[in-house]
Amino acid sequence: MRRPVRNGEILNISAGGILLFTAEPILEGTVVSMSLKLEGCDTVDRILGLVKRAEIDSGGYLVGVESITRER
Repeated sequence: MRRPVRNGEILNISAGGILLFTAEPILEGTVVSMSLKLEGCDTVDRILGLVKRAEIDSGGYLVGVESITRER
């Protein structure tokens, strides 16, 4: 089964997670697998996260994703 793909912009990144700006909402509690393109670096694939918050923000959504492991 093909999963929906969403694009977003990284606003903040830390060891605990990532804050994204997206055009479409991602529901709280959703487990996501992310591919990140970082300037000056290769693409980092299969980063797992749990959406902890999603809030409407001027023309899009702020999505807070907590870093998780496969075991979790």
